[in-house]
Amino acid sequence: MLTGRPPFVGDSPVAVAYQHVRETPPTPSSIAPDVPEVLDRITLTSLAKERTDRYSSAGEFRSDLEAAVQGGEISAGSLGAVAAAAGAAGLAAGATQLMPEQGTQVMGAAAPWGGTPVALPPDGTGTQPIEEDEPKSRKGLIWTLVTIGVLAIAAIITILLLNRPDAPTTVPVPEITAEMTKAEAREAIEGVGLVFEDAGEVSDEDPDTFLRQDPEAGEEVEDGSTVTAYYSTGPDEVTVPDVVGKSQSEARTALEDAGLKVGDVQDEHSASAPEDEVTKSEPASGEAVAPDSEVDIFVSDGQVELPDVTGMSQADAESAIKDAGLTAVVTNKETDEADAGTVFEQDPGAGVVDQGISVNISIAQTPPTPTTNVPNLEGLSQSDAEAELGRAQLNLGNTTDQQSDQFAAGMVIASDPAASTEVDEGSDVNLVISSGPGPAPASEPDDPNSNGNGNGNDDGNNP
Repeated sequence: MLTGRPPFVGDSPVAVAYQHVRETPPTPSSIAPDVPEVLDRITLTSLAKERTDRYSSAGEFRSDLEAAVQGGEISAGSLGAVAAAAGAAGLAAGATQLMPEQGTQVMGAAAPWGGTPVALPPDGTGTQPIEEDEPKSRKGLIWTLVTIGVLAIAAIITILLLNRPDAPTTVPVPEITAEMTKAEAREAIEGVGLVFEDAGEVSDEDPDTFLRQDPEAGEEVEDGSTVTAYYSTGPDEVTVPDVVGKSQSEARTALEDAGLKVGDVQDEHSASAPEDEVTKSEPASGEAVAPDSEVDIFVSDGQVELPDVTGMSQADAESAIKDAGLTAVVTNKETDEADAGTVFEQDPGAGVVDQGISVNISIAQTPPTPTTNVPNLEGLSQSDAEAELGRAQLNLGNTTDQQSDQFAAGMVIASDPAASTEVDEGSDVNLVISSGPGPAPASEPDDPNSNGNGNGNDDGNNP
């Protein structure tokens, strides 16, 4: 069935059997040129003379046939190897057979199938002698098995050839034009056995305008292939409009008119925007986004965040309050709890407050220092003078010793500042302390010319 004829042919069963035993079977492709080489290998392997050279099981035979159909690797050897195996046993048998002496051989008539000629011995009868010791039943069994095997192989090979896929049918792709509706384009494509599919593509053209097709018109494709028609979905980006300063409803309308959607709406504090006015958008105005993108908007809730200004200088505190859209009311207060010129109180305190309110801040002022008069310390001892200074909220400064005939040693002679001077409390007062009277003045020496009577230069002789 593979080639339209059996592997061996002759003018009698004996001649065919003779070829089965001694002849190498021809390759199927030598008889039918359209038989592939892989089937030559499988066929010769299955017809090998030696059992060990043939397939060991039907499963192995089937695996090679399935692999041949799928284009895979088969276990059968190369064509030369399997051909040698298919004829090896026969050649060996022919080499050892002793032929009787004979004259000129007469060749039998060629079979109508063009089989291998069989040599006939010249015994005068024109027939091949048959060995008498071989049982006829054994020969019949061999012939039966050989015939069954050949028919099975031929049937399998025929099935493989019949199941070989046919060459695909192709058709040219019809042309789709911009003037066609989608329904007309579908009808044109499906009318030639193809599958129509439409897809969107970003373009500056108006939406639903035909752009291109794939495969292109005129291209040969297999029957049942898909042809995709691309239609415009419009521009790939739009600009976010400016919605700052608009009411929430006005901003929503502006975004929808631009082909966008309103995303999240969030309240936020604002020092300048009144309640319900849009303060910003994300993405911001002027940015390019894809059509139908969501834009979040932020709306003023009419409140503002008041910062903590305590510890700031007056100028910094007033600036921070002004930046929050509020008004600072300043009061100066004497205190020693904060540095002069800084804020030590604010009302209301830091936190969320309504827009436009006034904020009271207190600026620290240094309180005046109290004064006192320096007491009169003259004639007091140093310890008493120091105690008196302490009662007057004054401190003892430096002390200086000075001789005095008027004040005894250790007594205060004078103070600096002087008694009754008004000074700040805590001031230092310096004291001058007597070290006692100074040494007595030295006496004048006697005049040697004097006679001692007090008369000067009188020598005593004058009357």
